[in-house]
Amino acid sequence: MKTTGIILAGGLSSRMGEDKGIIQLDEYKMIEKIIRLIDPFCNELIISANNSNYDKFGLKVVNDKIDRIGPVGGIISCMREENSNSYLVMSCDTPNVSSLTIAQLFNNLYDSDVVIYKIDNKIEPLISLFSKSAVEKIEEEIRNRIFKLQDVIKNLNHNTVFLEDNEKTKKEFLNINAKKDLIKYYEE
Repeated sequence: MKTTGIILAGGLSSRMGEDKGIIQLDEYKMIEKIIRLIDPFCNELIISANNSNYDKFGLKVVNDKIDRIGPVGGIISCMREENSNSYLVMSCDTPNVSSLTIAQLFNNLYDSDVVIYKIDNKIEPLISLFSKSAVEKIEEEIRNRIFKLQDVIKNLNHNTVFLEDNEKTKKEFLNINAKKDLIKYYEE
């Protein structure tokens, strides 16, 4: 089974004030932590980004084919670039996710279009695994002007992995969007 890893790094990073993916965390840049995490699960890695900051990482960088529709635009642009059986989607700003968490996605794909995590009644769409069957359905959602990724996923055949809302989960799923999140990362 061929799996393409899609690393989302195309956001504006307006709350951070600088490009999140290339912020240095410990010995690696944030995006390098994601690359190292998902590389063992994937045959191919693609970075979804709309600037040249990511050219230096030696991976294919794909610009959004449809501007200003959010993460779903980056996801579908990368899916169109690479014909795979599955697509592992990771945001570049979630550096604490474990390989066990990634493996759980693969263990729960079955016959669904996508596997997502849900914590305290909130889905985590930017750590997900899509099957090839989702591609045409996502394109249809975009044609219908449904751009919010959570809404797109609700309209797909999805499996949900429920996680307990506790400190361990909060730490693992920490999303570094602003300087305060960066401080929280270093405190933990």
